[in-house]
Amino acid sequence: METAYQRIQVIVNPAAGNNEPILNTLNDIFKEYDLHWDVSITHDQGDGERLAKAAADAGVDLVAAYGGDGTQGEVARGLANTGVPMAVLPGGTANALAMGLGIPFDLPSAVRTIFTSRVEPIDLGEANDFTFILRADVGMSTRVSQQANRELKDRFGLLAYVLAGLQAFGQPEQIQFRLTIDGEQIEAEGIACIVTNHNELGALGLKFTPNVSASDGVLDAFVVKDTGSVLAAAANQLALGESDDVPPGLTHWRGKEFHVETEQPRDYSIDGDEQGQTPLTVRVLHHALHVLVPENGNVD
Repeated sequence: METAYQRIQVIVNPAAGNNEPILNTLNDIFKEYDLHWDVSITHDQGDGERLAKAAADAGVDLVAAYGGDGTQGEVARGLANTGVPMAVLPGGTANALAMGLGIPFDLPSAVRTIFTSRVEPIDLGEANDFTFILRADVGMSTRVSQQANRELKDRFGLLAYVLAGLQAFGQPEQIQFRLTIDGEQIEAEGIACIVTNHNELGALGLKFTPNVSASDGVLDAFVVKDTGSVLAAAANQLALGESDDVPPGLTHWRGKEFHVETEQPRDYSIDGDEQGQTPLTVRVLHHALHVLVPENGNVD
């Protein structure tokens, strides 16, 4: 069979959450097409970005990333503003990016969607000069990411986020956030501040609000008031499904640039990985990445 992609580079994180025959699956499907493909393996943090940049410089037609959201973020950084499209092969625990794009979680189906998908431009974010694809978090949401470590995810899978969340919920701390949004100063108090480019939280299929888009040229910020608001919003969404309304207890803003300050330095995470401490400046990079989106998927 013919395909528009004659050279595909696959970047694999072997430490990702799934235990499955990756190379056999890739070979069985790719051999049906007249194309050349190769595999690169990540070993250390930052390898995904480096390997993606090298692949783009080498003139490949497509880079496919196998791994969780951290791996997808690294590869996206390497492909930013190159014009080389990225295919997402979900191999992690939460797989929020794949969920948002409508990519199936089983590897054979995800690989086959490469050849039926369309290419769409999406935004990226930049937090303190560090490019991300999903979101930047300050407060309790960062603590959940810290506590849902590799060992916990290997043992319990997606349940690791539930366990980590229960730990974090038991030690909530109110934070006074000073936000500057496109030049307008705002103060808000809560347990977390999240600046996101995508709608999906990645845990139990939960979402912020359907109004969050990955391609509209703005980012969405949420301040979470307290743990009761989080639990109530989660229970309501699981029971009743999505709503166009912002859940009670979450305050929502939209903008192209956010500056986040806290009274004391606070840890922040990028795409689920701890990155530094506040203050934090986040801005949108409009249509900086091209991704493959399945026929029934979307970026809005």
